Amino acid sequence: MLSVLAAYLLLARRHGGPVGWKHQKDFQCDLIAQPVSIRLRRRPMSVELFVQCSESDCQYVNVNKPPCPLTLKLFPEERKDP
Repeated sequence: MLSVLAAYLLLARRHGGPVGWKHQKDFQCDLIAQPVSIRLRRRPMSVELFVQCSESDCQYVNVNKPPCPLTLKLFPEERKDP
């Protein structure tokens, strides 16, 4: 039986590999009126992607729904199929 970590790594590899801070971008967030760092991430134990923000105090962190301006469209190159 696969461990949880092994199963996650296998799943991530099948769906384009892990996504991390190597895809970090600077972003001027109009919602909080300051620059933040954003990165493309996968939800735990899932292939679903979301945009993670470095501003952990924001009430919309990891939500990616309006009024949050973060969308997957900010990472078009990283989302291309191989």
